[in-house]
Amino acid sequence: MPGMGGLELQRHLVASGWKVPIIFISAHADAEVSARALQAGAIAFFQKPFSSAALLEAIDRAQASPGEDAGP
Repeated sequence: MPGMGGLELQRHLVASGWKVPIIFISAHADAEVSARALQAGAIAFFQKPFSSAALLEAIDRAQASPGEDAGP
């Protein structure tokens, strides 16, 4: 993603009061990045390749998460 990384975008959304479920998908990640994303509230963090069943389960959790309103 040019200009801003996923973790930076997540921090920006949280700091701005946006309450949207976030699912990370990365081709290049490590355990530290994954842990940081999840600790900051991400629903899931997948490193490619990943199973479609796992992604669908994460989407189900995201839809069921209490999102109140999505915006600040």
